[in-house]
Amino acid sequence: MLVLNGFQQPMGRYPNSGYLIYRSHVGITSIKSDQLAAMPDWRGAGIVIRKNRWVLDKGSIGSHKDGIISYTGGSKNMPTDGYGYFIQNDLRTLDSSGEWYFDPSTREVYVFFGKKGPNTCNVNVSDRDFLVVINNQQFVKFENLAFEGAGVSAFTISNSKNISIRDCRIDLSATDAIRASGSSYLGIEKCYIDHSQNDAINLDMGCGFATVRNNSIRNTGLLPGMGESGTGSYQAVTLFGDSSIVEGNDIDSTGYNAIYFGGNSTIVKNNRIAHFCAVKDDGAGIYVGDWRVTTRKKITGNIVSHGIGAPAGTRSFEPGPPVEGIYIDDNSSGVDVEANTISDCPDAGIKIHNAHEVKIKGNTSFDNAIQLLLAEDTFSSHSAVRNIQCYGNRFRCRSAGQLCLNIISTADDLDSFVRMDGNYYYPPDKSHEVIRLVSKIWSASSVTENLSLSRWQELYKQDLHSL
Repeated sequence: MLVLNGFQQPMGRYPNSGYLIYRSHVGITSIKSDQLAAMPDWRGAGIVIRKNRWVLDKGSIGSHKDGIISYTGGSKNMPTDGYGYFIQNDLRTLDSSGEWYFDPSTREVYVFFGKKGPNTCNVNVSDRDFLVVINNQQFVKFENLAFEGAGVSAFTISNSKNISIRDCRIDLSATDAIRASGSSYLGIEKCYIDHSQNDAINLDMGCGFATVRNNSIRNTGLLPGMGESGTGSYQAVTLFGDSSIVEGNDIDSTGYNAIYFGGNSTIVKNNRIAHFCAVKDDGAGIYVGDWRVTTRKKITGNIVSHGIGAPAGTRSFEPGPPVEGIYIDDNSSGVDVEANTISDCPDAGIKIHNAHEVKIKGNTSFDNAIQLLLAEDTFSSHSAVRNIQCYGNRFRCRSAGQLCLNIISTADDLDSFVRMDGNYYYPPDKSHEVIRLVSKIWSASSVTENLSLSRWQELYKQDLHSL
């Protein structure tokens, strides 16, 4: 972490913005690109690879020859040919004001000041990785304190119980502001958390009965390449413990998911979320993606708006940014989505993808590309979309091209996905058909139907009491 004249600075990188493109790859060990000159030889530098829409991996370059970059590090996700990468963590990248490099062998920090001299600037750097380390403790409270400039995490909590962090300010954390594992009854309330480069709050499955309430969380994971590799990064709140609650938080400006949660009987309630998926996408304001079976999850009373999208470093022919307001993803089940308001998302307000046993009730979804999207595909073939209940929602399209309802399947089974009634459909005008059904996608026999509400009622016997 380096701060220049009060502003957080990115590590030096080449190119200074955007991504170079790689054309092919071999496993997770090398990529080939025709956009990187043979000189300089970037061996020993860091590399940041956008492997897909939701993974931005960091590695170390072992060799660079004939356009082939061999690297180590990062996640096990495979690269996607035609996606992007850039170079960082090397002294030779410093050519833009504020860029920096830390040499671990000499423990020296280099900063590019441009035409300004160092004497005209105020430079602050982290000199401690962790500000608070708690291990095997109980009933410890932190109140009305300020923590700034952790080289890794401001708080690292493990195997503890009843730890309370309240009315604190946590700013400029190089990785996570608060990271905890195996620690139950953790309370994080009324804190102001700003400029975390990876996650603001990261609580693993062992953090049951956690409370994350009435916090203000800003500017999380907004610098590409400064967060961690893999999927669970660049997020404001990550929480997987059972019987936990995320309530009343104000979350603005997040690199990926604003809230990513799981856990039995966990509640996400009355949060205000805006400006998310700015660095990675195929994510959401509130995202559920179960990697274990959990039930009785609730998403209620939240206001989610202004999904952004991150097309840089992806392929130009791919469809618009896949950013959702509320996203129930692969293998998830046992979720109630109730009384939320979702608007201004590039893809769907509410998306159910290869998930089942989901109740959607009393939500207002408006001015999204799609207000409700139900999608079943081959990405998780063992998790069919079934037992979706959808009642009393308002789906409002503001402009032509938007849809109230879109249902997609690889098979011819659309009528088995959902039971819908008592909903309100608002097309931009009466001439627009705002329901689209697509069966047998990705096949020569694919069928697309664009329907009015009355035709949907007649053909599929759904929404019989809807308006």
